[in-house]
Amino acid sequence: MKYLLSVIVVILISGCIGNSGVKIVCDESFEYPLSNIENTGIKINENIAQSFNCISSVKDQDIIIVSDYNLITLLYPKKASYYIEFARDSIVIAYSKEIDKKWYEMKDAKIGIMNPNTSACGYQSLMVLKLAEIYYGDNSILDNFICKNTKIKDGETINIPETLGANENVLVETSFSELINDLNKVDFIFIYKSMAKRENLKYIELPPQINLGETEYRNMYRQAVVRLFSNTLISGNPVIYGFSILSTDPEAIKFADFILNTKGKKLLEDSGLIPLNPALTDNIENVPYALRDYLEEDKSQTNLKPV
Repeated sequence: MKYLLSVIVVILISGCIGNSGVKIVCDESFEYPLSNIENTGIKINENIAQSFNCISSVKDQDIIIVSDYNLITLLYPKKASYYIEFARDSIVIAYSKEIDKKWYEMKDAKIGIMNPNTSACGYQSLMVLKLAEIYYGDNSILDNFICKNTKIKDGETINIPETLGANENVLVETSFSELINDLNKVDFIFIYKSMAKRENLKYIELPPQINLGETEYRNMYRQAVVRLFSNTLISGNPVIYGFSILSTDPEAIKFADFILNTKGKKLLEDSGLIPLNPALTDNIENVPYALRDYLEEDKSQTNLKPV
């Protein structure tokens, strides 16, 4: 009898270990789509963080998902050897009280952003302000909203120190829930459109030349470059989610297949994202063979990547 009980315990423990789910380190902004994927029956063991922190926290995960696919190159060559671009988004300005459509002319406005040293949305928001200067012909926009209220400096690149030193006119947050709560304290926040839609926020659509939402304006976006305190240099790109498989777990490939197939794309659309069709990769030879039919090589690759 004792032997039988021992066998049962071993089987149960083995079953628990074998069904713990795909281990994913994921940007917080993708948490909602990820939960919807999990509702389809796919078992997931997630670690939620901001995109830049996802990169630094990779350990034994099977998959990494970030809102700036370029960040995955920081894991080359030891932990990753390719990225897959699969969905895009854009930056909008969300607000609670009415603001003028000429938001870029507001003086002494209080704004909320994600921390640019940890969140892709944070440094992408700074890029939007820099691109607004070019689009509107006003080189004081970034200074008015950010530089005069923080230790962030603008030059050939937007230089972001480790300590931002923000005053009361700029609330810098480390989570999107805190950023959304800031709407009661500020004039507006910079946030992803998919999140603004899901949270039923009021928001202003920005011109495609500055919202980081259209691949056709990629070359214009590259005019905005940020340097993080870690000396990581990142040039402007469309907001495109990317993932890479970091292990040989077959369940990770099944998860990736779901994201890239028709059902997965429909789920992404329902989450407010725009699936890429086809999805793109920088190195198709390194992608698992089972996924290659979904992909095309990214023809827009340049040397302007994190270094």
